[in-house]
Amino acid sequence: MLERVAKAVQGRHGFDSFWYGNYKDEGDPRSGWHTYPALPRFGSHYRRLLGRLDVLLETYSYIDFPRRCAVMRAWLLELFRDAARSAATWWWAPPPRRRRRSSPAAGPGGRGLAAGAQWRRPG
Repeated sequence: MLERVAKAVQGRHGFDSFWYGNYKDEGDPRSGWHTYPALPRFGSHYRRLLGRLDVLLETYSYIDFPRRCAVMRAWLLELFRDAARSAATWWWAPPPRRRRRSSPAAGPGGRGLAAGAQWRRPG
């Protein structure tokens, strides 16, 4: 999907793009390529666990603001066009079952916590 979209962005809008990441050993292409690690601090991994699609789009800060906006707009347009045209090829996972909670501070089963109480995970 990203290959198709990158080609469309380049062909229709004239913006070249490349994969986010770095060489495993800085400056050594033979060491392999890696992107950001699958750690819980990155929201894109969490959204995938929820059955959502996430695309990280970044531009260089040395590019002027109007051009950065144009690049983002081009990517979003082409992502939406690809989704409309190729929806059957996009893999969609059903969202996981969610517990009903009465509030963000509710404990297991939706039972609320008394003010000042702390919920602890069993075990």
